[in-house]
Amino acid sequence: MPAPVSDQTIYDISHVIQLSVAPVFLLTAIGTILGVMSARLARIVDRARTLHERLETAAEDRARPIHDEMRPWPGAVTW
Repeated sequence: MPAPVSDQTIYDISHVIQLSVAPVFLLTAIGTILGVMSARLARIVDRARTLHERLETAAEDRARPIHDEMRPWPGAVTW
């Protein structure tokens, strides 16, 4: 006959499960954030390449708006 399960045993088992699953959620969240940031950076790079190509073939009157779009906004962090 199996031994009876006490409330403390159930609490201990649930605590062990919580401790073992928490890092999985944390790593999943970090991976998701990295994926989103990587996709956004890729979009920025794609846009910069497109603007650079347009700038090379743009007429003189169209070059200024392209330069303005490529310029970082005031207060932006630049490296």
